[in-house]
Amino acid sequence: MLGIVLVTGIILLSGAAAIGQSNPWLSLSLLFIGIAISYLAHHWFFHRILGEAMEDIIITNHRIVWMVEKLYQLDEQRQIPLDQIRGVEAVKTGFFQNFFGYGSIWFDTGGTTTKDENAIIHQVPQPNVIAQDINALLEKQ
Repeated sequence: MLGIVLVTGIILLSGAAAIGQSNPWLSLSLLFIGIAISYLAHHWFFHRILGEAMEDIIITNHRIVWMVEKLYQLDEQRQIPLDQIRGVEAVKTGFFQNFFGYGSIWFDTGGTTTKDENAIIHQVPQPNVIAQDINALLEKQ
């Protein structure tokens, strides 16, 4: 879609240059529309790149904090104190998660019998290693 819009803008700019001598008003109109379309396509592309959701996980001696940020849409922070965590489970399901080495981490806080969505961190790189680190912290307490 972006390519079609960008090619349309370039065609309009080329058309403006081609008919500049014979019809200056139409050329100026095509130039303005071509620049506007190219400008919007360019900025839409960079907004898509910079607007990717980012999830940060911070593990301290007292709590686990994870933040989810998405440009202009989402800014969420959750934390679980280590003394409330009863267990940690790392899950990688499917070919892609096993091949690329990412998965989910679930924190058992002892309060629910099912997996609570608020206690699950999705798309964690190397979830088994992080679960082992958290379990090591839990054993120290």
